[in-house]
Amino acid sequence: MTASGSEFDKPEKPHKKGRKKKFNAVIFNKVIQLVSKGLLIGEAVKRCGIGTTCFYEGIQDDTEKTNALKRAQIRGPVAKLAAEGYRRAIEGCERQTFYQGVECGKYREYSDTVLIFLLKKWHPEVYDDKPASFVNTVVNNPAKVQEIDARLKQADEIGDRLLSQFEARKAFA
Repeated sequence: MTASGSEFDKPEKPHKKGRKKKFNAVIFNKVIQLVSKGLLIGEAVKRCGIGTTCFYEGIQDDTEKTNALKRAQIRGPVAKLAAEGYRRAIEGCERQTFYQGVECGKYREYSDTVLIFLLKKWHPEVYDDKPASFVNTVVNNPAKVQEIDARLKQADEIGDRLLSQFEARKAFA
């Protein structure tokens, strides 16, 4: 192709605007309201008549909207789940006991696993799996490095002395 006939010489076509985005502040507020009442985000978005992709693209670069959505989740589904977990761990669930197909009694079953998770969340300083203390190391401190080297040398000397004493005793035995 010649330079005058290349594809770069063609005039650019104007971008099509496409259809108008359905996501707006009114829909966002409706979704927040529904999520606060306990609906999951996907279900709330569908009830508002837009797709989840459109919704997430609408809040993608807006930290204020993202934080509002997180707060709504905490007030809604997460709060319901926490309340249900608390009920199962502390109050328990009533279960039936059967013998030969006939109900013969009831008992209350508690969820130890849920209780453990609740304790880890609400009292992490006591029940968390993370280590309570951290070991600090000094790498770039020449004085510390010299001190450690001197102690290692002393330990080697003591070890050599003990080994020679052991071998001497072994020779006499």
